[in-house]
Amino acid sequence: MSRLFYVSGDLNLAIRTLRLYVQVVGKAWETANAEAAQKQEVTSTSSVESVYGADTDKNWVQTLVQGARMLCRVACSKSGTVLGTTGNGLDEAKEAGALIEKAKTRLDKNDAELAASVYLVEGIWHSVMAYKGGFVTENLVALAHHPQNKCLGLVPTGSLNL
Repeated sequence: MSRLFYVSGDLNLAIRTLRLYVQVVGKAWETANAEAAQKQEVTSTSSVESVYGADTDKNWVQTLVQGARMLCRVACSKSGTVLGTTGNGLDEAKEAGALIEKAKTRLDKNDAELAASVYLVEGIWHSVMAYKGGFVTENLVALAHHPQNKCLGLVPTGSLNL
């Protein structure tokens, strides 16, 4: 839904929908895992999904990757690159970083395309943080370049269908 709202031009609703998804599905996942641990009847993540009807790890990661990319685009579209100025996009960039970290927690490293999409958005996020932070150094460029190289190592394409 957040992608649909973003494409239709309702940016605020897209971001609010993404935040709601992260909160609701994240809490549902935590609750399902806590209950499963107490009952000791469910041992794998796929069983948690089937027993509790939780969203799959793949859907979770794909949604967070798409959301992080959207927030990075929003951050870049806002003017101003100096820290301390309001509305410069740094808050959106930081939120994108938090989404990437959450996506990594449920990432299946055996799914090369999914892992590559996470590495790609991580590289994009590092680039945005360097730009929005107001200082681009060689170290920050290298930090942004490394995940993108990992992405190409997994799925050697120009871009991923997201």
